[in-house]
Amino acid sequence: MTASGAHALLGVPGRFACLAAVVLAAVGGQGLRAGWALGLALALALACHRSAFRALRAAYAWIMLALLLVPALLFGGDPAYGLGPLRVSLPGLALGAEMSARALAILLAAAGFAATVPVVAVAGLLDRFGLPGLGFALGIAVNMLPVVQETTATTWQAFRQRGGFRRRRLRSVRLILVTLVAEVLRKAEDVVAAAHARGFGAAEHPPAVPAGKYDAILAAILAGVVIAIWAV
Repeated sequence: MTASGAHALLGVPGRFACLAAVVLAAVGGQGLRAGWALGLALALALACHRSAFRALRAAYAWIMLALLLVPALLFGGDPAYGLGPLRVSLPGLALGAEMSARALAILLAAAGFAATVPVVAVAGLLDRFGLPGLGFALGIAVNMLPVVQETTATTWQAFRQRGGFRRRRLRSVRLILVTLVAEVLRKAEDVVAAAHARGFGAAEHPPAVPAGKYDAILAAILAGVVIAIWAV
C-alpha cells in the first residue's frame, strides 16, 4: 500500500491512534525504547502524514533539541572526557540523546496530527468517549503548532532585519517570547470565537468523526507495537 493510499484510507480515529501510540511509546520506557519510539514516529510520518516533516524545518525544533542535548552532554557527570576546554560526559550524552529522541518523536506525531485532523473532528472523537470539551481543547492545542512555527519564523526574521540582536540580546529574546505567547493566545481566541459563532457545543449530538476503512486494524497493530516496545 502506498503512502497516498494509506492517507486516503485513514480516518480521524486512525490518526488519533497514531498520535497516541507514539506518545505512549515515548513516555513508557527508557534507554533504547526512546529510539524505538522515534523509529515508530518516523515510520508513521512516512506512511500516513509526511507533512509532519515540515516541523523539522522550524528553528524552534532544533533549539528545543539543543537545549535537551547540550546541557546533559556538558553536565551529565562522570565518566567525562576532555574536548578542548570542555569536558564531555558520556552518560550525559546518552541521557540527552534519549530525551531528544522522545521529544522529536512526539513533535513529529503532533505535527502530523495537527496537519491532517481539524479541531472539530478531535472534539467529536473525544465527545464520544464521554469527554465533552476536552477534545476541543486538545484540538486547539495541537493545531497551534503550525501557528507557533509560522509566528516564530516571522518574528525571528523581523527582529534580525531590524537589528534586534545587535544590542541587549536578552531583552530581544524576551520580546520574542512575549510576541509568540500573544500571537498564539490571539489565534486561540479567534478559534474559540469562531466555534461559538457556529454554535459549537449547542447541538445535542457531537460533531461527525470521519472514519477510515483500516482505522481499527491500524489501532490494533499499533497497540501491539507499543506493548512490544515496552517489553523490550
